[in-house]
Amino acid sequence: LTINGVAQQMLGDWSITDAANNSGTMRFNVVSESGFYIPSLDDEVIFQQNGTRVFGGFINSVRLMGAGGEGGTPLRYEINCVDFNSLATRRFFHEDLPAGTLNATLAHLVAWLPGVTYNAASEPTGPDLEVVNYKGVKFSDVLNQLSERTTWLWEIDYFKALHMFAPGSRSAPYSVTAGNGVALLDVTAEPNRKDFANKVIV
Repeated sequence: LTINGVAQQMLGDWSITDAANNSGTMRFNVVSESGFYIPSLDDEVIFQQNGTRVFGGFINSVRLMGAGGEGGTPLRYEINCVDFNSLATRRFFHEDLPAGTLNATLAHLVAWLPGVTYNAASEPTGPDLEVVNYKGVKFSDVLNQLSERTTWLWEIDYFKALHMFAPGSRSAPYSVTAGNGVALLDVTAEPNRKDFANKVIV
C-alpha cells in the first residue's frame, strides 16, 4: 500500500467495493508509530497484491484514534477512499458532442479529465451516436447518459485510463469456488423485501 507514493503499514482487515458506473471504495487502517505521519484528504492511494494493482483512488475521510485503545502513540488512522471513477464527479462539461462513434466521442471527452488517458487505438469502436448539447453538466452524468444511450458501462481504471465496454464482454478478475481460497468462511445469500411494492394501476 502506498499513499502519495510512500509505502505505509496497514493494520488489520481491509475491504474493497466496486460498482458499475459509480465510484468504488476501499477501507483500511494504517499505523503511525511516531505519530508524525498524518494522511490527508485527497491523498492518492495505490494498493497492490502479488504485484497486481487492485485499487487506485483518493482518501475521502480519515478518522484518528490511538492504536490498541491507547490515547498516545502509536496512532491508528481509519481511512476510507473512493476509486478513480470519482474523478468524473469533479468536473463539469460545457460543449456540443459531435456525431460519431462511441470511440471517437470518448477520445474527444477525455481532454476534460486532466490526468486521465484514453487509448482510442486499443478500445472498441462502439455504437454510432448523434449530436448532443451539454451545458454545465457533471462529467459523470455525461458518461452515465452515454451508458444509457449505448447500454455500455464506463470506468476510470486503477491506472486512470478511461474505458467503456459492453456488458458481459469482460471476465471477472477471479472465480469464487469452494476451496479456492477466495471466499472466506461460507458463501451466504440473504433475500429480503426491501423496496417491495404491489403493482398499482391508476
